[in-house]
Amino acid sequence: MPQVAAAALRASWRPPRVVRRYCALARLDALLADIEQGEAGPNWLSQREQSELAAWRDESRRRGWLLGRVLGKQLIAGAAATGIKGIEILSRDEQDRLNRPRLWRDGEPLAWSLSISHADHGVLVALAPYDGVTVGVDLSDRTKFSPRIADVWFTPAEQDWYREADSPQIGAYLWAAKEAIYKATSAGESFAPRDIEIRPDGKCRYRNVPLADCQLQSWTIDGHLAVLAIVRSSICATSITTTIHRR
Repeated sequence: MPQVAAAALRASWRPPRVVRRYCALARLDALLADIEQGEAGPNWLSQREQSELAAWRDESRRRGWLLGRVLGKQLIAGAAATGIKGIEILSRDEQDRLNRPRLWRDGEPLAWSLSISHADHGVLVALAPYDGVTVGVDLSDRTKFSPRIADVWFTPAEQDWYREADSPQIGAYLWAAKEAIYKATSAGESFAPRDIEIRPDGKCRYRNVPLADCQLQSWTIDGHLAVLAIVRSSICATSITTTIHRR
């Protein structure tokens, strides 16, 4: 697992509890079948969700989208004490741009934050059932990180950290952390990895602005490294706290 400076482990902001769940693909296929054959029926997706699904032409992308919705809706339903049929998750905004998922419950907007990540073996979902907090989650293969990614997409400070550590796990961590921060903070802009910088002392910048009230957590699961970013929506500028969780 990544090693970070001790100062980075001291949290200046304690985020509220985030609910997260990982599920293997085979189990998700079974859950999808249960949903389509159960009370929710084959029309468990809203019309807007069906339109989003139709935009994915690649079969593997369609399957991943569906399985992410299965797990996401189950997580929201558990937190909201409701059934999944009244829950809607949309990942495209009014301009048809991919964006952070927007949530509805029984037709009313739900000011919670959801993030979904797909990997070779399964799907990971994180939910902040609170207003004012956003989350981003990512899964990365900790054994297959390519040095080419560091050369092209890491900032000079990140490249120094990666080379000094001489560990593909550090590279996988930095890449997954960039993805997680982007998912938690983006407002429809494209992913630009060099716009995000993560340093060993725990400080982080996005688009050259220091982030405050943000925490990163990482752990291993099913052969992957998972990174979760928890961000207070009203980010002002000081530092980011990185905590490493082992599992």
